[in-house]
Amino acid sequence: MKSNKLKKQIQLLVLGLFGIAIAFLLIRGFLIIIGSNPDAPFVVFWNDKLTAPLIYPFEGIYGDWLLGTARIELATVLAIFINLVSALLATKIIGTFFNNDPKELLVDIVDSMFKVAEYVLIFRFMFRLTDASLEAPFVKVIVSYMSEIVYKPFIGILPGQKFGPSNEFVFETSTLVAIIIIIVLDIVAESIMYGIMKSDDDKSENQNQMQPQGWSNVTNVQQQPMPTAYPPQQQQQPQNMHININVPPYGQQQQQMSYQEPRQMIDVKEERKGLKKLFQPRKNK
Repeated sequence: MKSNKLKKQIQLLVLGLFGIAIAFLLIRGFLIIIGSNPDAPFVVFWNDKLTAPLIYPFEGIYGDWLLGTARIELATVLAIFINLVSALLATKIIGTFFNNDPKELLVDIVDSMFKVAEYVLIFRFMFRLTDASLEAPFVKVIVSYMSEIVYKPFIGILPGQKFGPSNEFVFETSTLVAIIIIIVLDIVAESIMYGIMKSDDDKSENQNQMQPQGWSNVTNVQQQPMPTAYPPQQQQQPQNMHININVPPYGQQQQQMSYQEPRQMIDVKEERKGLKKLFQPRKNK
């Protein structure tokens, strides 16, 4: 319970940080679209100081769009989209490491690795297709470093296609093939692992069902002892017994006891004499 609570708190913290960044970027985009004065103190503070670090990795990827007097900064739009996708991916990865079941943990780790590979290849394909500047920091990291590790085995599978006025747009067919193959492998691997987990659970359930009746609670013998065929009878001693004895006064009691004791002695002697006569051999006359 504590690990689940901690997981939710960390996920909410990460979502909150990304949410704050996205909110700041939305305000920046709104100020640019409405054509606010770039020399106004608030605009200088918001665009040039507060949100400038959030925009820096995406500056120069695409040029701005002009719609009449309005200007749409594509770097801000791309930053909002990438922050949103990164927030979802980060919460999934964080949830992976708080899974208490080892089997579920393995499935989540494999699935997270596939998702990261898909994430990187999709952005590579999109940047190459839309003629993104390869010198922009974010594009350079994705195309030249991160995606190169996953894309390398698929280089040269199919030739790419270039189009546009200056052949600036590249339909990288090998990247598309890599994306499809990795998605299929992700689905197949997840299905196989869940199938193995389900078969193990079915085996354990069948073993429990094959046990004779009464064996399912063997582990609870100490807590629930089995009844014996002949339970021992407990001897119950009477309690609070009342015996009425007429006790004579002290003087009469002594006289009675002094009178009974000699008589008891006489009776014993007479019994002994009788026994001797009984066992004596008879004399022949």
